[in-house]
Amino acid sequence: MGVNIERKKGILLETFEVLKNDIESNSSELEDLIIKIAQIDFNLAVEMWVFLLQNYNSIHKYGNPTYHMTRSLSESLAKKFGFGNVAQTILNNDFLRDKLYKESAQPDYYIIGYLIDTLDLINAETLIQIVYSDNKNHNDPYTDDHFGDWLLWMITLGCNNINNDNIEFLLNWTEKVKDKEIKAKIMLKLIDFL
Repeated sequence: MGVNIERKKGILLETFEVLKNDIESNSSELEDLIIKIAQIDFNLAVEMWVFLLQNYNSIHKYGNPTYHMTRSLSESLAKKFGFGNVAQTILNNDFLRDKLYKESAQPDYYIIGYLIDTLDLINAETLIQIVYSDNKNHNDPYTDDHFGDWLLWMITLGCNNINNDNIEFLLNWTEKVKDKEIKAKIMLKLIDFL
């Protein structure tokens, strides 16, 4: 590494040591810091992310700090380093996978949307099953059907390539939605692909 890269890394590590003491108040800055460190050392960034999630006690609460530590950070990393790379990092790390999809009040739908778009339906199934079976932990204040609301958002924003190869997969999960109004909205999104 060049001198400037080592210097940047040192400054980022010092900054991390200060900001990590109040994750909730510094969540936006910590998200930015992890993205910057990932440009230098992706594996170190993942270690720092894991550390933050181990020490962040409000992951089950809906709000900006949880958003920055989970959905926003995974999406930002995916945009910089590729959805496939970030999806594999999450899938291969049981702790990250469980924190982001089982415990988080705001599970990421972009990564699953990417998996569905690329027809990696086995891994998409794994993550959706976690969200579905544990949706009682996702404290979205806007709906009683947390899974249905999440699935609607995932289909609306996360999937960019719905086609004959993945439509049945999405329809099968839509059948599990309890709220009739949310289910109707999802079906309206999917009708053009039937």
